[in-house]
Amino acid sequence: MKNINIIFDTNAYRILTYSLTPSQVAELFTKIKKAEHSRNITGLLTGVTAIELLSHLAHKADPGYESCKVATIGAGLHVTAEDQFNFIPHVALQLQQLIFGELDTVGVRGAQAMAGLVHKISIGDPEEMIDLYNDDLNEFHRLVQLHKKDFIATTQREALNTDPDSASGHLFKEDKHRRQKLLKLLKTESAMMVQAEGYFDKTVAGFPLYYNAAEKAQKISEIAYYFKAALTLHLKIIERMATNGFDMTDNKKNRANTIFDVYQLFNVSDETIQGKPSIFVTNDKWLIDVATECGFSKRVVSLRTYLDNLGFDVNNTFTNLNE
Repeated sequence: MKNINIIFDTNAYRILTYSLTPSQVAELFTKIKKAEHSRNITGLLTGVTAIELLSHLAHKADPGYESCKVATIGAGLHVTAEDQFNFIPHVALQLQQLIFGELDTVGVRGAQAMAGLVHKISIGDPEEMIDLYNDDLNEFHRLVQLHKKDFIATTQREALNTDPDSASGHLFKEDKHRRQKLLKLLKTESAMMVQAEGYFDKTVAGFPLYYNAAEKAQKISEIAYYFKAALTLHLKIIERMATNGFDMTDNKKNRANTIFDVYQLFNVSDETIQGKPSIFVTNDKWLIDVATECGFSKRVVSLRTYLDNLGFDVNNTFTNLNE
């Protein structure tokens, strides 16, 4: 792997930094970045990874507090290059850029605050920064919960519209004919366009802009094209609801967190960033399988695969690394 951007998901950073001290994290990412620099690889941090890590730092009693603290340090160090912090904003801003050609100032300030806080935690005293910016961290925690609640509500509403008798996220459980009909529909281009239209409508809501039918259709087509991987994962969720059931309210399995998997795949496409293709690193087999189905098998790799490509002796160097 050479001349690429590299994007780690949240768990990639947590796995790499698990049980390490801040100084050990710094030493590890010095080695990783040296290997990346020799291959012209640039680390990028997504807004999804950032907000997932930061949300666990709002409360020190959070079970993920310590692991996310060192993971945040690693993430910040990984994507800092001289005086530049390489950050990809949340999908909402990506959609605004595609549809409007510009970004709302509130969203931009939020993204800047998020990136800035990761950077501060990674280069300063992490506990001091966490205490100093606790209000910001609580806001990020609130936003994560809001995204989950919105995803649950939207999914349940779509499920009831599709099958009024659906229960616990299981579509057409007792109706094989309609279930098979739905599964077939989910494989069509029209299903992809419906998902794209949903993201279009959500993005333009509240903005005083008018699009005629032809303009709207064009923007929806662009969303479906550029964000195919993310939309496919969204359809896969509906597919699971029709086959085995997929209850979004199941807190034990943290099903609502799936929305952040969808958001992460908005960064998997044929597009380039500053002239280089981007590779997404995750150990989530579901995401790897979806990317492969969409034709992006070379754009999503496991953490073990990536580190092996960098030339690390994975088995002896990373004792906590599991596929």
